[in-house]
Amino acid sequence: MSENDKEEVAGPKRQHDSASSAQTTVATKRLRTSGRASRLAAEVGDSFGPGGGSPTSTDTAVDDAGSGQGSIEQDHAAVGAELVDQVRAADVAASLAQVDEATQEQWEVRYTGLVTQPDAASGIGSAGQLARVHVVNFMCHENFEASFRPNMVLISGVNGSGKSAVLQAIQLCLGARARDTGRSMSAKTMIRGYKEGAPCPFNSATASVTIWNTGIEAFKPQTFGRQITVKKSFRISGSNTVELLDQDGRKVSKCTNKHLEQLLNHLGIEAKNKAVCMSQDTCRDFTATSGPSMKYNVFMDATHIAHTLVDLESAERKLETSNEVWRTAQAEHRVLRKELRAAQEKEAALQGVVLLQHLQAALDRATPWAAVSNAQEEA
Repeated sequence: MSENDKEEVAGPKRQHDSASSAQTTVATKRLRTSGRASRLAAEVGDSFGPGGGSPTSTDTAVDDAGSGQGSIEQDHAAVGAELVDQVRAADVAASLAQVDEATQEQWEVRYTGLVTQPDAASGIGSAGQLARVHVVNFMCHENFEASFRPNMVLISGVNGSGKSAVLQAIQLCLGARARDTGRSMSAKTMIRGYKEGAPCPFNSATASVTIWNTGIEAFKPQTFGRQITVKKSFRISGSNTVELLDQDGRKVSKCTNKHLEQLLNHLGIEAKNKAVCMSQDTCRDFTATSGPSMKYNVFMDATHIAHTLVDLESAERKLETSNEVWRTAQAEHRVLRKELRAAQEKEAALQGVVLLQHLQAALDRATPWAAVSNAQEEA
């Protein structure tokens, strides 16, 4: 590349950097001047209304005897209220500007390092896209590994070479059960060399699927990095284990099927959905031998419309039940309010009786002394 070409390439970059620097400078100046704006607005606000606060409708009342003075005061009050709102916004901006710039830069560098942006040209896929698959002693494969580009990938081979096995390994790692693949009812039957009623030459098989974990949809990038590997082991005893590995192949602690489900839900991966993964047998049955009813059922399952209708009916039933409970509670509330009013009336009556009892006691105490007083007066 010639020096002129380098200059032409570097030119736009310098212009972009200059524009970014100018925008940063403007933003910094706005934040730094927010303190002066706050003081100025506060001083202006002090001239409106008693106590320096924002003016109220009482402060700007129009005197019938006045000649336009009220409208001027209203204009001043509106300006004062607007300045007060601006002061509040400026105070918020000033508070945000107090964050340490060095700390903010370190956070941006760390965040940028954790969350890789997808770039198809560089071979970096979007969150959830396949990056790699690796199987050991799985079906017909002794040890097979393949990497995928972010765009469309085609796997070709002669019959029996294990093309469908790769798809089924991906399905099993990404949440599907053996019966969902249409090839087997148990994962142990997918161990290489397995035959019903005969000893199996291998005790286990493993399947690993690596997916991209990039962009704003990344799942816990601080834990996994830019790639997540789901590793499943299938044992001849029938027990299966699942592991989640980070971008460096390290196992994440406390990994269960629940954690895998959280990952798949976050990325929106449905390996058991026939519209996402359609095996060779399912594809043949769907296109050749299935009738309108089966096609309709597959469509309803793939789009989740059937599940949505079931959830809607369940929500309507719960709503009706809640309304019934609310109506019953309202009726009980009315009864309790009547009982409360009756109790309050009775309490008031009892308080009157108690008062009369106190007066009667005082009268009883005063009666003998009244008799003595009368006797002294007669004597």
